[in-house]
Amino acid sequence: VKRYDSEIDDYVYDKTEIGIITDKNYQSAYTTIVMVPMHVGKVTTMRPQPISHPAQYNVVCNVDGYIIYWDDKDIYEKYNENDKVNVIIHYKEYDDGTIKKCAKGIE
Repeated sequence: VKRYDSEIDDYVYDKTEIGIITDKNYQSAYTTIVMVPMHVGKVTTMRPQPISHPAQYNVVCNVDGYIIYWDDKDIYEKYNENDKVNVIIHYKEYDDGTIKKCAKGIE
């Protein structure tokens, strides 16, 4: 349902479109170490600082040429490559005729 948003002076609406999962990949969690300077008086020493990187569940979906990227464990586990999915797309129409769209999720 298209509605007029007076705050932004534009029309906004959501639409469900069929997309296809085109790629999936998983990257496990890992930790890297960076050296951080530590100052004590006039002496500077380097100490290791671990940085944790969470696991990534990357999913790529194509909706009529509009490519959507998700990092979502639930979507990754539920769908396989070449599966058809119902994607909720949020549209915003501007006065100059341009349309912006943003994927909100999968139904």
